[in-house]
Amino acid sequence: GTTTFASGNGLTGDYYHIDHYGSGSVHITGTAGTQTESQINFQNNFPFSLNDRFLAAWNGYIVPRTTGTYDFRTYSDDGVRLWIGGISKINNWTDHGTTANTASVNLTAGIPVSVTMHMYEAYGGAVAKLLWRPPGTSSYQIIPTASLFTTQPAQDAVKFITDHQTTTASVSINGGQSDEVISDLNV
Repeated sequence: GTTTFASGNGLTGDYYHIDHYGSGSVHITGTAGTQTESQINFQNNFPFSLNDRFLAAWNGYIVPRTTGTYDFRTYSDDGVRLWIGGISKINNWTDHGTTANTASVNLTAGIPVSVTMHMYEAYGGAVAKLLWRPPGTSSYQIIPTASLFTTQPAQDAVKFITDHQTTTASVSINGGQSDEVISDLNV
């Protein structure tokens, strides 16, 4: 059989201005903006000219390409929280310089799982990166845009497995984004 995956568009990023009351203590004072981020890979280059005293919240879905244990790693300056499938996996909600935090999660190829990452920046350098090490690989990589979705894709639009003769078709995903998919002629 052949497996073809739809291609993602990134995560939704919501950005806020904050007051900072000491390590891990923040209060949202206003909205800076919202936009789709192709990846979480920031180092002093956050949108909306944010430098100090801000909070970022990224939300969406990850669609793994392989079944197995994925090691997730965040780099952050300052606080970071990561939820995979609604379960807290990383919680380092403190003031700190660039710090790596890791967690492992078992995922199934083609099955969308929710992802939420929050980070806040108090003062100084600002870093937020979300990486993974898929099963069978030896190094971490920034999670590619193709595996990130702003909205939950329909499972049958994410993965197509065929055991018969195949043809190429086009499927509309996320309001018009088109990807080639494999469909079964015998269905």
